[in-house]
Amino acid sequence: MKKRDFGLKAALSAFLASTMLFSPIASGVDLTTVLAEEPVVAAGEGETESQNTETESQTAETESQATETEAEPVPEPAPDADYQDGVTSPIKMTATVDHSVDKGQIQLSWTAPNDGTKGYKISKIDKNNTTQWVEIGKTDKTTYTDTSFSVEYADAKYLDVFLLQTYADAECTGEATGYYITVTTPYLFAMETGDSATQALYTFSACMENEAISYNLQAATASGAYTDANTKKVSSMGLVLNDYDSESGTTIKAALAAYDAATPGFEVGKTYYGRVTGSFTFGGKTYTSAPSNEVSFVATEPEKAESMIYTLDMIGIKNDSSSAANLEAYLKYDDSVPSTAFYHPGTHRIGKEGGFVVFVVPKDKSASISSYALYTDTAEDGAFSTKVTSASNLIKLPYTTLIDGFDTYAFFYNDFPIDGAVHWYAVKAEGVSDLKSSPICDASLADWVQDVTIVANNAKKLTITWLHDDCVKSYEVYRSINDVSAYNDETMYSLTNYKKLGKVGAKKNIVKKAGVKYHKFIDKKVPSADKYYYYIIRPVFANGLYKDMDLNSEPAQGKGDVTKARVKSLTATCKNLTEITLEWKGLKNVSTYSIYRNDEFLDEVSVAKGKQTKPLSYSDKNVKPGKNYIYAIRPGNKEGDEGKKRQSNPVNCAPQAVSSLKATYRTAGQGASVSWDPNSADKSAAESKGYTYAYEIRIDSGAWGRVNEPKFDDTSSMNNGAKRTYSVRVSIYKDGNLVCSSPDKSVEYTASGKITVYAENGVDVITTWPWKQTLKVGQKAVFKVYSDSKAQFTVVCTSGSGAVTVGATALNDKAGKSGAQVSFAGVAVGTQTFEVRTSDGGKRTFTFTVTQ
Repeated sequence: MKKRDFGLKAALSAFLASTMLFSPIASGVDLTTVLAEEPVVAAGEGETESQNTETESQTAETESQATETEAEPVPEPAPDADYQDGVTSPIKMTATVDHSVDKGQIQLSWTAPNDGTKGYKISKIDKNNTTQWVEIGKTDKTTYTDTSFSVEYADAKYLDVFLLQTYADAECTGEATGYYITVTTPYLFAMETGDSATQALYTFSACMENEAISYNLQAATASGAYTDANTKKVSSMGLVLNDYDSESGTTIKAALAAYDAATPGFEVGKTYYGRVTGSFTFGGKTYTSAPSNEVSFVATEPEKAESMIYTLDMIGIKNDSSSAANLEAYLKYDDSVPSTAFYHPGTHRIGKEGGFVVFVVPKDKSASISSYALYTDTAEDGAFSTKVTSASNLIKLPYTTLIDGFDTYAFFYNDFPIDGAVHWYAVKAEGVSDLKSSPICDASLADWVQDVTIVANNAKKLTITWLHDDCVKSYEVYRSINDVSAYNDETMYSLTNYKKLGKVGAKKNIVKKAGVKYHKFIDKKVPSADKYYYYIIRPVFANGLYKDMDLNSEPAQGKGDVTKARVKSLTATCKNLTEITLEWKGLKNVSTYSIYRNDEFLDEVSVAKGKQTKPLSYSDKNVKPGKNYIYAIRPGNKEGDEGKKRQSNPVNCAPQAVSSLKATYRTAGQGASVSWDPNSADKSAAESKGYTYAYEIRIDSGAWGRVNEPKFDDTSSMNNGAKRTYSVRVSIYKDGNLVCSSPDKSVEYTASGKITVYAENGVDVITTWPWKQTLKVGQKAVFKVYSDSKAQFTVVCTSGSGAVTVGATALNDKAGKSGAQVSFAGVAVGTQTFEVRTSDGGKRTFTFTVTQ
């Protein structure tokens, strides 16, 4: 028989397998958990750190390669025996599993119910689909063959559950009538002598790291002579994965377990036979597969060790004051090791910043070795001549129970390459010729993105953080309104329905939480605080490639926090005496605005989608004149979350002051004619609420008097040159009582004669003063002036000289008035100003510019 080239590594692995050092133990199991387990032969799943680095070519074999056996011919495994249904049902369904390489199928059969059933549907769940039954066929018979069951050891479906449904016609979905659960029969590749003459190593196909699955190793001195006494049960959690070299030259990953039961003992030179069965426990019942093929071997002397140094693991634990304690806990499968103690918490892999290589040395040898060194090479069988670190980075773990009779050490190295390539390492005893450990390999690869947290900064801004990984070149951040499960044609790997928001470099946006590095990314444009969004972080490796999309983070959910939102501006304005209008700029991220008046809730405004950014307004039509009001706006969402208040300026709807107030000449010897513009809106609003809107006027410091219209004629006597001040206000009364008044507006009036000026035609009245006009030399400007009080006229030059001459004649064509015709003639270039004055104090100013 061809001997496998496991050597010392196989012997040590078998020895360590019995100590349960590898593969972290999973907690309780249910049906979907069991079905989700990856097969033993899929690269990177359920393996130790060194095994994870195997290349795809070493893990994905063809059917013919996977079923290679030793040189000595062995029979193919028999079909599985019939099994009872996993769940009690009206119909009994049984199944057989055919492991023939050219068939790869499961035969199903069941009993027909006596209820008029016309047909059956068959559905299946396998390891690639743990959430949804997949219909694989229909039949009107009581048998069905599933030809999709794979026997390729590189892609074996180790667990399958079948659901049988009956239906009376093609439109009816029917009822579930039976389930069948099976664990695939193992295939035994080889048996060989183990670490001692009383131990045998079994190499077989298996499902690893599943507490519900175990394997029964059986040995006998004759073919078929297997009993319970020569059976050893091995949990899948304690298996070691190794490379099996087939005769065709291909390498297949297979489980390695040691049989060291007392019966039978293995004697050198004798032939022994072995086989394996698999067991699956679910729902309190155990289902056992048919036995594997039978393999025989001749017990030989165990291989002699070439080295007494054995490498156990490569672990990405940080080098700090807790290193020794964390290493000890990790190797003992103690869950107390904090995730922050690892560079890669998900896989515990090494990284650029460091990791430990753990090795053991027999106690009787370690005392004579003064120091150790860590060497590296690019191949397992290399010379290992490159030293990377020595005794200064060595830790002797402070316990002796990991492996009886061995001392345990760990080398820390802080410059592991992060190129993703496989690198081999070995420990050498310095000063001892050729005393080198078995090699161990690993590739510094990125871990899946972990510890993604989302914190809302405000209604439209979220901060996302995740754990830093030194093996990642950059991270891409994606967002969607839905989780990936909402897209039938998408996984979290393709992300076609996710929007790429940006990228974070490996050394950018670093924050620390309790001393641990995290990256952060701020989404500054969250569409709405009312909705949840899903974010996925995608790592880009050092070479720029997405080597494994499984390293994406799981979708993390977050939404904008409206409790931190505040409207940017708020103004409150009196529209009239009984109505105040509020205006503010809306927010994209909220759907409601609560309105408060003097700290009491007043009303709520709901905003339709797409209207949030437009200016918003609200009218409070129930205010009282003269009362102070302060308003506040608080944004909110449909879930009842509320943001921060924005307060308005104080506002008081007292009557508005009058406008356009003026006092003009009324008649000679009396006061002025006073007028102003009415405020019809204020007046109408006040009267609609039962208030009296009144104008009030006073002369100088006298008493206020009410007038009914926006005007007043002062008929009291007033000498020319005398001055009076007229003040006007608006007052609001209720039931005869003064409620409030507007601010006063005042105008001053000086009594004087009134001069009316006409153009030469005596018809057009000139109202623009002071008058300015341009004349040419020889041109005249003629005006007619009249005094209502029959005063005497004079013309006086007030500035300039020589440019204009003046002439004046008396007029009597305006009844009851005195008048004069005044002419101004241009005689020379220049500018000259005149005043036409009356004896009772009236005056008009004329300025003329004369040109050629």
